[in-house]
Amino acid sequence: MHLPFDLAPESSVLVAGAGGGYDVVCALPIVLALREMGHKVHIASYSFSRLQEVKGAEEPHPNLFAVTAESEGPRNGYFPEGYLAQWWEKQLSEKLTVWSYAGVGVKPLTLIFAHLCEKLSPDAIILVDAGVDGMFEGTEFNIGTPAIDTISIFSAYQLSHLKRYYAFTAFGTEGRQHSVRHADALMRVAQQVALGGMLDVSALLPSNPAGKLFMEAVDFIHAKAGPEWHSNMASSILAALKGKFGHHDLTLKTTESPIWVSPLTLLYWFFKLESIAEAKPFAAKALKTETVQEMTSLIEETRATYSVLPKLDIPI
Repeated sequence: MHLPFDLAPESSVLVAGAGGGYDVVCALPIVLALREMGHKVHIASYSFSRLQEVKGAEEPHPNLFAVTAESEGPRNGYFPEGYLAQWWEKQLSEKLTVWSYAGVGVKPLTLIFAHLCEKLSPDAIILVDAGVDGMFEGTEFNIGTPAIDTISIFSAYQLSHLKRYYAFTAFGTEGRQHSVRHADALMRVAQQVALGGMLDVSALLPSNPAGKLFMEAVDFIHAKAGPEWHSNMASSILAALKGKFGHHDLTLKTTESPIWVSPLTLLYWFFKLESIAEAKPFAAKALKTETVQEMTSLIEETRATYSVLPKLDIPI
């Protein structure tokens, strides 16, 4: 898997799941590719797990939890960070800490990132989003659920001493369930091409070492989590790696809204993070937000202030 990052040999890199849930799992191919190139990789996750219920995870900073293979997950069984750490130790024979945080806005997450920078001394941060709505500015026909992605983007944006990158994957999977217009996503990608913010696109393939390990990891994590917590995004990438095409019922959550899977699902799209952040019309206000609700309200305010784009289709 080709990575377009300008990194010195043996760099220290923090890779963070941007939008919650299984984003950290979908970031795994990038983590593995960086590791194969000789870089030291640390992993973080904007978590949807009930972190306050986790046992055996130190809290070195407010709202930051050091999840390891030994951490005992919440009662409801949803714990992708812990299952990822278990798979890593089993497959790679190494200890892994997944630095996890939940329910925080830009200001507190910026402090969490600052703490991790002090502790881990990374040279770069890479945010990975499973889905396209982190690209959105708020004026798109349907914006999906961009608040958490946007919080991660603006928190990482303030780490100006690091090289900062943003990536998304699983293109096409949010159409039915979240009514996201992928024409809008491609419009935002085109905008980044014009701004000089787009870096490259790379395909995850089953013949890649990262592709093979990703498939193993998703199967392991899903087996641990149980069917009620299987990830739509990770499942869609897994299906695409197996050559699936068209609408598929992949999880319990997609029985009534099958996910569209195609070779586009396998692409990882790479950008300069600062270009993504600075293109959003509410950038200055976003840096002052402290909660998820404030970010959600700011995006809704943008929709009320600017003209919402008409419904667009891709004519292919």
